[in-house]
Amino acid sequence: MKILIISKSGDGFGIAQKMQAEGHEVRIWVKEDGFDFVLKNIVEQVSSWRPSAGNWADLVIADMVGFGRMATTLDNFEVPHVGFNQIADMMELDRAKQMQLFFKFGIETPETESFPNPTAAKSILETHTTQADFGRGFVIKPSGNLDTGKTFVTRDQETYRWALEQFSGDQDLIVQRIVEGVEISTEGWFNGEDWLTPFNHTIEYKRFLAGNLGPNTGCSGNLVWAVDKPQKDKFVENLKKLGPFLKAAGYKGPIDINTIATSGGIFALEITARIGYDAIEALYEIMTVGTQGLAGVFEDLGRGSDPTFVDLPVKQGMFGVAVRLTIPPYPHRKADKRDKGLPILGVPEDFEHFYLTDVFFNNNLLQWSASDGVLMKVGASGKTIKEAISKVYERAGSVRAEGLQYRTDIAADAERSIAQLKKWGYLPQENLLRRAIA
Repeated sequence: MKILIISKSGDGFGIAQKMQAEGHEVRIWVKEDGFDFVLKNIVEQVSSWRPSAGNWADLVIADMVGFGRMATTLDNFEVPHVGFNQIADMMELDRAKQMQLFFKFGIETPETESFPNPTAAKSILETHTTQADFGRGFVIKPSGNLDTGKTFVTRDQETYRWALEQFSGDQDLIVQRIVEGVEISTEGWFNGEDWLTPFNHTIEYKRFLAGNLGPNTGCSGNLVWAVDKPQKDKFVENLKKLGPFLKAAGYKGPIDINTIATSGGIFALEITARIGYDAIEALYEIMTVGTQGLAGVFEDLGRGSDPTFVDLPVKQGMFGVAVRLTIPPYPHRKADKRDKGLPILGVPEDFEHFYLTDVFFNNNLLQWSASDGVLMKVGASGKTIKEAISKVYERAGSVRAEGLQYRTDIAADAERSIAQLKKWGYLPQENLLRRAIA
């Protein structure tokens, strides 16, 4: 199969390389500048997407939201496609409409207010004048596909005021009351008519440093596992409420709800209406590639295959872990192109369990492309969380590069989080979860 990946900023590089390893021909087009050398001599990158989409591809995949308007062109090309949906763009990029969607389908959210601009959001300070009123604080979330560092967790009035000053004058945003609990995402794959099975859960680690310190990177690593008994899972029950809406929107692809659970309930924080990173890499670690693999799933979605014959080839009873490996000056700014060529050593020749992103191949040497600083993701799986953690850090430890950096505690607290969710009754009392905390 010939697959074209339409990318915003290279997020889909890792899965492009894996689908090529499955035996498919893969090309990738990147919208943003600065990614010319990425995956050179590994996966073909094209300078224009239209010729490949119209005359070459059997399937076109968008690796990020924001490409919904291209659906009409792809329909005219009569090429199957996944990830091109203007409703999906709205679901993820418009924060206020996300909250309206949750409300419409009876999905509980934290205390939330939407504002047309930062000046209007200062009204929070007028009604919460003391630290006692401010309480645990507020999270400021802008709409649009902005840098993840532009989501601010503010626990005092001074930081709240400063955070608002970081946005342009016409930036719309929402402000949510901070809720303390266990954060977990729940993902399902929708084929335009119904859900594929199984669903999966993700515990994501967004902060750059161990102990959840440092800047918000969007993701530094993930733990993923398949849902065994969806009918007994409160998080899946929440997600499935969106089914009628997704069907009406003609949505095809993965979608998850990020929630925070407390003893008093489950609160939806946001929707990810696309492939999730680095969750897809962790999920891939517990997939059976076989005759279908990830490319086969996308093909079935793009062609609209009968849902009774399509499931995700995911292994039950397994945990997948992915860890992000980076190079400075990430995550503070983009790399200096003069640093391109830094040797990356210790990666196996077949790249198995390694999801290459900001690298290229030159004279049998893997080197840094100096684009965004995310070198690769490393994955592993295990029948227990501890086994998966042990494997992934053994693999990460084999990589050698000047300035290499990654978190050393991905999934380290997951057993405790799962135990708490079980105690509250949100996750079923199943063997998989008993093994997780054995």
